[in-house]
Amino acid sequence: LASGKRFLWGLGLLFPAAIIGMHMALFPYIGTVFLRFILFFDKIIALSVLPILFIAFGIDELSKIMLIAIGVTPTVILDAFNLTKGVPPEQIVKGFTLGAGDFTVAYMVVLRQIWPRVLNSIRLNLKPVALFLFSGEMIASTDGLAYRIALLRRNLSMDVIIPYVLWVALLLFLVDFGMRLLNKRLHPW
Repeated sequence: LASGKRFLWGLGLLFPAAIIGMHMALFPYIGTVFLRFILFFDKIIALSVLPILFIAFGIDELSKIMLIAIGVTPTVILDAFNLTKGVPPEQIVKGFTLGAGDFTVAYMVVLRQIWPRVLNSIRLNLKPVALFLFSGEMIASTDGLAYRIALLRRNLSMDVIIPYVLWVALLLFLVDFGMRLLNKRLHPW
């Protein structure tokens, strides 16, 4: 349950990240301010800042969630940015021609087109989310799946570690399957 809660918090941060990426691509003043920073931030190895996160946020839940955010959100932001740049400009101009405002075009024209691919991008980042979650749990945690695996590793209990690893793989497969099904149901085209 503890790992699942952390995983869902980390996954939940990816949705606003996609919105930020869309805004960066659509509104030049936002893109000018944030693009270079996100490009640089994306190159930082998240595990290298783990000690800084523990100092800044303590060893509680927030540091593990921030590790996921630092590791995965820049990738989702840049992916949403590129997907938004791929929307044909004629459709954006057509939205303005029909009297839509900036945010109406952003959310009614662009977001509807990129959202299926954004969900797919988030789905493809499930493994890195789990990787950063497990890294944080193995280093500083008192509960969670990775904490249990780390405890069992000390006793060399391979007979218990392997089922835990298979359980995690099954859980990720089910989340992936659920997201694919949801995406297909929401966007049948």
